[in-house]
Amino acid sequence: MSDDSKLRAYLFTVEIDGIETARFQKCEGLEAETYVYEVEEGGLNHNTRKFRGRTRFPNLILEKGITENDSLFNWFKETCLENKKLERKNGSVALKDTEGNEVKRWNFFRAFPCRWIGPKLVTNLGSDFAVERIGIAHEGVEVDNDLAEVSYGIATPVGKTWNDAQYVTSVWGKRNSFIVDNGEKTLSGHNGMDFAAPQGTRINAVKSGTVSKVENDEKNIHGYGKYIVITHEDGTSTLYAHQSKIIVYEGETVEAGEKIGEVGKTGKVTGPHLHLGYDGNKNGKFTNSEQLDDPAKLLYSDGN
Repeated sequence: MSDDSKLRAYLFTVEIDGIETARFQKCEGLEAETYVYEVEEGGLNHNTRKFRGRTRFPNLILEKGITENDSLFNWFKETCLENKKLERKNGSVALKDTEGNEVKRWNFFRAFPCRWIGPKLVTNLGSDFAVERIGIAHEGVEVDNDLAEVSYGIATPVGKTWNDAQYVTSVWGKRNSFIVDNGEKTLSGHNGMDFAAPQGTRINAVKSGTVSKVENDEKNIHGYGKYIVITHEDGTSTLYAHQSKIIVYEGETVEAGEKIGEVGKTGKVTGPHLHLGYDGNKNGKFTNSEQLDDPAKLLYSDGN
């Protein structure tokens, strides 16, 4: 029987939406503390009651070696020195074992830089490395170690397990679709799969990749409502439409099974569901046309 109590060596990376994914040398401030206030009881007793106050999250301090990449400093410069519009970002600290496998992840939310510390430069022949540190204010931390169920690198589109994705209300191909313009049923093509689920059900990235588009189709050009597109390493893409809430940003890297939004009924719909589209052309672009592939080829394969 293995002893999980033994100390093991770990690596970690810090991911900040649209800024950087890098190995940092040090990360401080993964803390949360709830203020406790005391109230003395009246009368002749000497009892003191304790009550829960507000919870605060200290700033994160990240330290990394100096490189040619100035994205962290530029984020601080734009936010704090140039008085531009405050741009908050989500991020995460991912703990990995020595083989690079992710063990645990902490997510932080609505963050912005509040301090930058450059390297201490001393002329000598020592082996010290030049490092920079950045302070990041944020509004909360949570442990994220509960990705949705993944099989052969492919995750369930909705919910936490594949059982949550069993309610397929419309498949790819020809179907009787509802035409909003005249209210008549007419046979037309359906370029995806529809998964019925209650409003607010989590939507997951079915395959690891990078968020390449985040849109709100307010004019119903495509009828998708709030939707995103994820481009995968092999050049294929997946689309997730009719969302009530999107929690990722363009340029963000996501993992198979990671929550990316919530089921809704935005766009041309008759009820809450996820419309999943799949472009298997491997050209790095999502083609919004009748030439899209059947998502079942992706979901019910070995992930290739």
